[in-house]
Amino acid sequence: MSKSRQVPLRVGVAAMRLGLHTMTLRRWVYQQKIQFLKVGRENRIPSGEITRLMEERHDAQIALYARVSTHDRKADLQRQIEALQAWAKKNRPGKPFIVLSEVGKPLDFDRKKLRKLFYRLGERKITEVVVLNRQVITEHQEAPVVEAIIHLFEHHIESCGAFLEILAEPDR
Repeated sequence: MSKSRQVPLRVGVAAMRLGLHTMTLRRWVYQQKIQFLKVGRENRIPSGEITRLMEERHDAQIALYARVSTHDRKADLQRQIEALQAWAKKNRPGKPFIVLSEVGKPLDFDRKKLRKLFYRLGERKITEVVVLNRQVITEHQEAPVVEAIIHLFEHHIESCGAFLEILAEPDR
């Protein structure tokens, strides 16, 4: 998960991420079925609790997404896939995952595997999308543009009840 997202979430945001109705999550808090924190008058759900609840979704998978921009970088694509699979086996043991990899331009959002990823997210069959680094999503050079694209990508994933994990975040 991005470092900026490792804070306790409001009940509504947590419910959206989990694919639950807000009242269901509020009832679980009231019944103390899940961990929560009091922040002023609000209840917040810790990110660890959200992860735990997402892992209980037995039918869902982790999506490991790898991409390079040209065919001459296929060796890099294979390296990405191997690194993502090793990460999944180490950090999410026993959790099923799907590998989606492709050669495609960074700003071409009509890529076949990216469409498949978004489709499976919409079906709520993905709990987590894992990429090796930001360049998998976009190779744009201007920082504000990169941040905007990453933010939109992450927001879409979260609106489908999943979250984005970028393994190699740049130093800021």
